[in-house]
Amino acid sequence: MYPSLSRAIRMMGGLAFAATATSSVHAQAISPFTEEAEARGLVMQGITFPPQTGFYGFGAGFADIDNDGDPDAILLTNDDLRVGLFENDGTGHFTDRTLTCGIPSLASPSGFGAVDYDGDGDLDIVVSRVLQPVRLYRNEGNWTFSDVSVAAGLAQVNRIGKSVTWADYNNDGWVDLYMCNYRFVPGGPGASDNQLYRNNGNGTFTEVGASVGLNSAFPTLEAVWTDFDHDGDVDVYLSNDRGMTAGDPGNQFFRNDGGVFTDIGEQLGLSVNIDSMGLACGDFNRDGKVDFYCTNTAEDIPSDDWNFPLLLSTKKGMYVNSELIWGVAHPGTTWGWGCMFFDWNNDSWLDLYVCNMFEPNDLFQNNGAPQVENVTEAAAIGGSPGYPAAKYGASFADVDGDGDLDVMMNDQSVPVTLYINHEGEKRSWLRFRIIGDSPNTRAIGAFAQVTASGVTQVQEIYGGGNSYLGLNEQMLHFGLGSAKLASAASIRWPGTNAIRTFSSIPVNHRWTIYPTAKLGDADQDGDVDAVDRASLCAAKGAVQPGTEMLDFDGNFIIGQGDILAFKAKFIASGLRWADFSGDGHVDAADLAILLGAWGSSDCLKDLNGDGTISAPDLSILLGDWG
Repeated sequence: MYPSLSRAIRMMGGLAFAATATSSVHAQAISPFTEEAEARGLVMQGITFPPQTGFYGFGAGFADIDNDGDPDAILLTNDDLRVGLFENDGTGHFTDRTLTCGIPSLASPSGFGAVDYDGDGDLDIVVSRVLQPVRLYRNEGNWTFSDVSVAAGLAQVNRIGKSVTWADYNNDGWVDLYMCNYRFVPGGPGASDNQLYRNNGNGTFTEVGASVGLNSAFPTLEAVWTDFDHDGDVDVYLSNDRGMTAGDPGNQFFRNDGGVFTDIGEQLGLSVNIDSMGLACGDFNRDGKVDFYCTNTAEDIPSDDWNFPLLLSTKKGMYVNSELIWGVAHPGTTWGWGCMFFDWNNDSWLDLYVCNMFEPNDLFQNNGAPQVENVTEAAAIGGSPGYPAAKYGASFADVDGDGDLDVMMNDQSVPVTLYINHEGEKRSWLRFRIIGDSPNTRAIGAFAQVTASGVTQVQEIYGGGNSYLGLNEQMLHFGLGSAKLASAASIRWPGTNAIRTFSSIPVNHRWTIYPTAKLGDADQDGDVDAVDRASLCAAKGAVQPGTEMLDFDGNFIIGQGDILAFKAKFIASGLRWADFSGDGHVDAADLAILLGAWGSSDCLKDLNGDGTISAPDLSILLGDWG
């Protein structure tokens, strides 16, 4: 008997048993995370370099390169040292664009950043390198890039480049570049001071680190920009290695005072003296203030100095070491590298993921109170096992668009891994794609607050730095537990401190949030005209994805209030509200059109927005005559 036929007979005999089972075998077989990189077209081999050369991992992360609303993948890896670019089709399946994107092989790549530095609406890529010139690649569209490093003034050498982060530190609307540089490489040359490149707004940068107080000369591996005091400008926290070395300050936190920086880390309780590597940033205890987590090396001595510090904010603005209370002190023999706060199960609490060099990674589930629960094994997200697969960095994004966060890792010596999340989709969620005012088109530094079921969460858009050498997606993701509606939200744009408020926000959607200046412009061509007016009328009722720019009052209903707000913008642009024919005049032709629609609810002819074409509309037309 053929094996397949034998199996079929046995299966038929087991149908009665299967019918009485309490859960399906298939359902039991699905772990919270499943590794699917190769199946989804994300195929690259990790580089094998000994740590002694100063590499310590390679960047990996997500960015919407083609501006279509889903996260594409960037990987600094491969046998020929190329910058791996992978296009997401929107379902989490990827097409390799590496060999056709115009970015050549690069010696000694390290970290990367992706940002719209020139304000043209698409993301450009900068790559840090070890003792090699920095490279800036301008996005030319259609997945092609050109090297503009020298013209931009970024081709510096003799530094051990690590993290790349972006922020508008001086609130001039242009995003600036901060380069973290390491110090210790046996036998290696190189200056170690960090560099802040001010964006001049014309495609060039000027290095100003020393003049503003940000040229830290200590071995910085990561940096993250955050407005910790909510005063409208971004401050920066540095994760410095070798904090026990005589003369080194440990980690540093620089407060921004009008574009000049002061190190206040010690007085805030943030200047921990450890081998600080990875850096996580977010509101871990949900008190509305930013918290930090730093990874460290492991030692056999029982000392608090060797913990992995969880630095939680207090009401007085100080920070307290809380890793022992929360159970994330991470004692053992491992060395920690990347780490990130993200809500893996959409329960509204940020969880903590830690990359461990030669031991399984850790997923610490935050259940709202100490201590956390280590769910790594149950979630099946421990990462590549043991030597030589050294684990350095991880990044998150919702790659398949199902409303939960997936995780990518670029481990040394093994292929890239992509862990697809199946747990978070069981709960409610909300995602905000925030559109910036040009030239900061991706709203780097924006601050969002969302309330659902009486619970308020806050998040910022980071320009990198929230893990190790990579980039998490910049779409804001809020897990909402069992909430059926988000009752309120507010968005504060960077630099201008302009705020929009929202109410009655439907959950389980990705919403695009526009600044006030872009409201009413349905086709986003830069003006408000008759085409947009027709779109407004077609969109009346509940806001749908793609019509968010027509919701002026933010209540997720396009109604009379929005029509009147649109009317004000329409008239302000020099157009006549009663000019139905579009000839620039209000005359008999427009009167005939109005009378032909008399008594109907034709939105385009309803000049006062009350839902019926009647005498008040005629009065408006006559007042606009001529």
